[in-house]
Amino acid sequence: MIHAIDVRGLTIHGTSAPGTAGPPLLRAIDLRVAPGEVVGLSGPSGSGKSTILHALVGHVSPGMRVAAGTVRVHGADPLAPAGRRLLRGRVVGHLPQDPASALDPARTAMHHLRSRARRSTGRSGRAELDRLVLAAAHDAHLDPALLRRRGCELSGGQAQRVILAALLVGRPAVVLLDEPTSDLDAETADLVARRLADLPWLPAVVLASHAPDVLARSRARILTLRDGVLGEPAVPADAGPARAGGRATPRSRATEPAARLPPDAPGHAPDGATPAGGAAPAGGAAPAGVDVVDLRIRLGGAAVVDGGSFRIPPGGILALRGRSGSGKTSVGRALAGLLAPEAGELRVDGRRVPWSGDDRRRAERMLVGLVLQDSRTALHPEETVRTAIARAGRAAVRQGAVPAAPAELLERLGLDPRLLDRRPHELSGGQRQRVAIARAMAAAPTLLVCDEVTASLDPPAERQVLDALDDACTRTGLAVLLITHSDAAALRAHRVLTLDAGRLV
Repeated sequence: MIHAIDVRGLTIHGTSAPGTAGPPLLRAIDLRVAPGEVVGLSGPSGSGKSTILHALVGHVSPGMRVAAGTVRVHGADPLAPAGRRLLRGRVVGHLPQDPASALDPARTAMHHLRSRARRSTGRSGRAELDRLVLAAAHDAHLDPALLRRRGCELSGGQAQRVILAALLVGRPAVVLLDEPTSDLDAETADLVARRLADLPWLPAVVLASHAPDVLARSRARILTLRDGVLGEPAVPADAGPARAGGRATPRSRATEPAARLPPDAPGHAPDGATPAGGAAPAGGAAPAGVDVVDLRIRLGGAAVVDGGSFRIPPGGILALRGRSGSGKTSVGRALAGLLAPEAGELRVDGRRVPWSGDDRRRAERMLVGLVLQDSRTALHPEETVRTAIARAGRAAVRQGAVPAAPAELLERLGLDPRLLDRRPHELSGGQRQRVAIARAMAAAPTLLVCDEVTASLDPPAERQVLDALDDACTRTGLAVLLITHSDAAALRAHRVLTLDAGRLV
């Protein structure tokens, strides 16, 4: 059989110090994929799934080196410059994690897809290019109406599908997908996974995902990866509640968690670990938490939120759900001062806070922390994990907070403290996401907005992150807005709201 992908004995090492070989990230990997076949890579965050996909396009990150083995894609060696130039774009299409940063915020999705179609096919006729674009949008389950939007007007899930369509528009012979449904609701993820199993030009597809249902619906031959070792084909085990979509029933907790917590829990953090700006009001009363009143957000003339109100008490977790593109991220960005709503009022600890971040004083900017979907752009590429977390902690200290040490924060989130001296490019997508959460927690905000923070995590890592958020809520009175497609995450919330057609229900 002729294989589109033929990997034999691939071993890749990291580095523990300049010039010193570190532990192997991939160990003697053998992988063969035939044309028309879908292979699924399953495994926990940091197991090496992304490293395999990067090797197939010839990208070995700084701090890594190929120690042994061969890689052939359509007979060419992507690890050699000549082979890499031959394969990229026309033969191999690669969707990395956190792809939204590849979109020009000022250009429409249609412009992006036409440009990609022109480069990858060599065709120039407008009608022919548009035909290719619409076919690719269909394969990516992307509403053609979204093609008129600019990059800055797309939700995370919509941007993810635009990048997927851009990959598919040239009909590459090899399709490499790294968590392609992480930002999608369950219904959309299901449709995308089924489409990937039936691409009409029969490419070889390698799909890396920690979502068992996505791998099953793509009809993939599933291989498991753990600690850099590729195991025998396996049927994905039930990972518990679905990771996306549906409407979860909140777990059995009081609707207003401030009432169920001991009087000395919220707002009376031990050892002085008070959230920034969250000192208790005179008289010793618990802080008021976060109130959003009559929020109205319009984007491109359309009402994204039409008069929504909600409250997050101290120590409370509010889950915000809704289909991809419903406006959930816009709500989070408004609270963080990154998007000015048309109307509404924001109060934190009883004090009115301006919507615009430019109008907020330093202490007010510290009140709200934000963890974005795209962890790659959230972290400075040249800054170590230790430096990023420590810098956020120093800002919190200036506001009177006592943050946890960087190593302690990583351990709470299930990360090895040895990662403290690594830079973002030396981390997996799931590790980067947890580092971004640790940095946000080090800043000791009163409200933490978490936008799909568990989307790139396997179920055990997701549980550790949710446990850490729960613990912070209980110990410090942190309020959390949890924007999520995950049932498992929503089940941790004290209250669940769904954003549907501009209404919060």
